[in-house]
Amino acid sequence: IGSFQLFVSGCRDADYWLRHFDNESLPKPTASEFRFQFEKLVILDYLIRNTDRGNDNWLIRYQSSELKEDTDETNKDDWGVVDMPKIELFAIDNGLSFPFKHPDEWRAYPFYWAWLPIAKEPFSNAIKEAVLPLLSDMHFINSLVRDLHNLFKVGYFILYHIY
Repeated sequence: IGSFQLFVSGCRDADYWLRHFDNESLPKPTASEFRFQFEKLVILDYLIRNTDRGNDNWLIRYQSSELKEDTDETNKDDWGVVDMPKIELFAIDNGLSFPFKHPDEWRAYPFYWAWLPIAKEPFSNAIKEAVLPLLSDMHFINSLVRDLHNLFKVGYFILYHIY
């Protein structure tokens, strides 16, 4: 099939932002959101067996906090309200996912995020509550397997009947 990619604006590679966050820590709510999204990336990589997830193969869109003017006339003494920084993660370049054999000849260790400090923490309760019910639901698993089978069937047809 090849790969379908969509440009994601306003992002930098994870390596850039991870170095930035080493010097300027995130507020707790933003750090929690980052952790939740990072854990989703980790789970995605295990499920699709991505064999090439370096810090240059995931993006972070980070919007730092901004001072908003207070529009409430009763609070003339306040300078304003600060919005929490927003953070989003995007998995890119998944071209070495769903390998047809063990990647022992391709990569010594494909999950480079495993050396990050955040990866050494146990999964959060939030991700457990979001993912474990799905993994325990055989209807969901069967539906996922069926959808993936149909997707790969299309790829096989295109590869061997059109080309």
